[in-house]
Amino acid sequence: MEMLAAKMRDLGHKWTKITVHNIETGDRQLRMKEAVDLAECVGADAASVVSNLVVSQNAVAMNRALTEAVRARRTFLQGSRILLNANEKLRKVGTECDAMDENEKIIGQRCEDELQLEKQLVEIAEKLDELAKALRIDEESDTLAFNPF
Repeated sequence: MEMLAAKMRDLGHKWTKITVHNIETGDRQLRMKEAVDLAECVGADAASVVSNLVVSQNAVAMNRALTEAVRARRTFLQGSRILLNANEKLRKVGTECDAMDENEKIIGQRCEDELQLEKQLVEIAEKLDELAKALRIDEESDTLAFNPF
């Protein structure tokens, strides 16, 4: 580790054996310039190392994007289920409201019918009063004031 750190220091990096250890264990990320210089230190082809790093970074980015897409899909499906349930409840409430509206119409019609009956009863009562006056019926005794026969 110390030998690799020394070679990297010769190339201008401030590496120690701890830096090498942290990179090996994944506790520290490798910068692109460091990757190129590291490839040179270990005798690897820098172009293929960089290419592999780019491919690896692209794979990580694609994996993250895919993970986000899966989460978004799950969220969308949950939202869709909630929306469908809400629409079903709304449809039921709408049906109940329609039924209530119909009941209100029926009740309203019955009230109108009762009002008409009351008006007719008032008219009948008025006619009976007129008839009673014409026949001179005493209201207190309910007897005829005179005998029409």
